[in-house]
Amino acid sequence: MKALIVASRGKLEFIETEVPKVGPNDVLVKVAYCGICATDLAILSGETSFVRDGLIKYPVRIGHEWSGVVADVGENVKDIKVGDRVVTDTAVSCGECVCCLKGDYQSCENIKSVGTVNCWDGAFAEYMLMPRRHVFKLPDSLGLMEAALVEPAGIALSGVDKCDLSLDKDVLIIGTGDIGLAAVAIAKSKGARKVFLSGRKAFKLEKGQQMGADAVVNVTNEDLKDFIMKNTEGKGVDVIIETSGNIKVINQCMELVKNSATIVLIGFYET
Repeated sequence: MKALIVASRGKLEFIETEVPKVGPNDVLVKVAYCGICATDLAILSGETSFVRDGLIKYPVRIGHEWSGVVADVGENVKDIKVGDRVVTDTAVSCGECVCCLKGDYQSCENIKSVGTVNCWDGAFAEYMLMPRRHVFKLPDSLGLMEAALVEPAGIALSGVDKCDLSLDKDVLIIGTGDIGLAAVAIAKSKGARKVFLSGRKAFKLEKGQQMGADAVVNVTNEDLKDFIMKNTEGKGVDVIIETSGNIKVINQCMELVKNSATIVLIGFYET
């Protein structure tokens, strides 16, 4: 099968490699879609602490936002069949340590991350092999292209779920990547009174309005604090969900909120 790897810093290569062999508890998936995450680009450039600290070693097969169709299953897999449309976790547990034997796979002592740290080969390939415990069937109502966004949307959902949103709460979402845009739609669906979105790219801010943002601000030509105070009668917002990963923004958040507000940080912050 064909696969795309980061062979070394700044160098992508298409390679031919074997289709993975299916073990008794495995699921082989034909990849349908795979998104390009900022982490993938950082691995390619080498400008990430993961590379500098030796947590990622080249060559790396990147890609962790993906969906696909089941091509084969192991003999012990009874509840997933060929033809099922699926997504998976972005981490793979060993299945053998104390945590795994308790079913706490996310705390696995030997965990591998799909396409990133301690790498389990990523989804920029024709096929992906995953243990059954990390595979999830999709509802018929969700297309495969949209399903490739389940991973970033899940991060957004985890952030929104940490907030007490109601009809009298104003929310600011910082960042217009897929996590930020998903957070807009989720916050609105959870009952936020007003959802504000800040970013730097006009076309992404426009998309944010389509997804439910009540007002948007382009911080390249308007001061964020002025915008928030103007739209909240000088009071500030009740909730901030920071998705941009910009460390400098974290301190600014304190100037944008009411007393007893909630600030949720779900970006990736390089130091």
